Amino acid sequence: MELGERIRELRTEKGLYQRELAEKIHIAPNTLSQFESGKAKPSYEVLTAIADFFECSIDFLLGREDDFGNITVSDKSAEAITTEERQLLHDYRLLSVKEKAQIKEHVELFLERYKK
Repeated sequence: MELGERIRELRTEKGLYQRELAEKIHIAPNTLSQFESGKAKPSYEVLTAIADFFECSIDFLLGREDDFGNITVSDKSAEAITTEERQLLHDYRLLSVKEKAQIKEHVELFLERYKK
């Protein structure tokens, strides 16, 4: 879903007219109309205001995050990273080079054993 479609969907879910949302985020109604139709892109400040108003992340508005908080890290064909995977990556990055090598070795052995 494109940014404009996402904004329109969130606005209509709240039962707001374009004019009402535009007033709340301090932009002109025709500017919001252009965002929703894909004719213009919001600035970072406006994007932040929209995310704050709808209590969602900018990643969600941009279509990089789904309703469950999974973030797509590259193009549309990429898989989403779960919260658990994100935590594992965070923890892995805290390890020393030697510890990372040990983890890699364990994973390779595990895959050899159970991939068959």
